[in-house]
Parts: sequence; structure tokens; C-alpha cells
Amino acid sequence: MAHDGMERSGGQSAPRQGPAGDSLYMIRPTLDDLPVAPFPEGYGIRAMRLDEAGLWTDIQRDAEPFFEVQSEWFGQAFGGDPDAVPQRCYLIVNARGVAVGTVSAWYNNNYHGETWGQVHWLAVRPAYQRRGLARAALAYCLAQLARWHDRAYLGTHSERIGAIRLYLEMGFRPDLDHPGARAAWLALRDKVGYPFQ
Repeated sequence: MAHDGMERSGGQSAPRQGPAGDSLYMIRPTLDDLPVAPFPEGYGIRAMRLDEAGLWTDIQRDAEPFFEVQSEWFGQAFGGDPDAVPQRCYLIVNARGVAVGTVSAWYNNNYHGETWGQVHWLAVRPAYQRRGLARAALAYCLAQLARWHDRAYLGTHSERIGAIRLYLEMGFRPDLDHPGARAAWLALRDKVGYPFQ
């Protein structure tokens, strides 16, 4: 699974067409009744250190099939609150402690003019995909977000069909309060199996 941290500026513009398709947003209006998805045997998750930005970038580059991840993106995503990185950014690790993925339980103080928790930059290295790691990391991320927030959102792209299906299964729904969102989601209805009207 590739990352879903497409909005680096926190903006809410119309869907942008790019290599990964239209930029889309999804919301989970409540963080009650969170799904449980344990990590497979031999895998776990740990807090990230500030000096691991290079490792984070390497994971994102390895996992991203649509465009080139830039070195400055970690700073752009998290540099506004570096003290929060050890509490809100995580590395998925294997039994030897090698980082094979990442996810962040971040936040945005101005999503629709309000503060929301944000699932940010979920990525799993290709060699470790299809093992349930993204699902387990997302469940963990949501549980962490529930410590600070009562709702969450995320950004993704229309070509990330597997990711969108996972997010729907984990309680996220399309956020239609963006220009062009309804048409973009209608085009995805059959691909993601969501009964969107």
C-alpha cells in the first residue's frame, strides 16, 4: 500500500488530477466503535524518532508507485510541530526491528475550519504488503487518534483502490464537502463497492 498523505499544505481545493488520479478526502465522524486489527505474528509498531526522517522517506519512496517522493516532504508534513512526532508518528517493524512501514496519527487545526485528527502518510514496503500490516497500522493509528480527537479524516487518490476499500472497511466515508468530490466519488462507485448515490 502506498502512502495517502497527498495534502501537504492542509488545503481543501478541488480534486487535483495527477499520476495517482483525483485527490480525495474521507472522514470518520466519530472515533467510537473502532475496529480491532492486531498485527500479524512477528510484526509490531513503535514510536518514530525525529532523527528517522530519512528512514521515513525511504519507506515512502519504496511504497509509492505513482510519483517521486521528495526529501523535504517529511519536514513539510511534520515540521510545524516536531515535538509531536514521537507521540504521533510510528514505524511498523518486523521481528528483527526493521522498519517496513509507517503511519501517523496527525492533526489539522483547519479542516473545514475545525480541528480534526488526521491519518497521515500510511505506507508499507511492497515486499511486506498483503499481510494485514496496513489494516493493523490503521487500527492502531485510529486508537491513538482517539486519545486526542473525536473524529478523523484522511487524504487519498482515486487510483489507490485498495487503500480506499480498506478505509471504507475501517469506517471512513467520502467527504463530499469539496468542489468536484461528488463526481469523483461517483466514478469510483463500482470499483470500490461503495453504494454511493
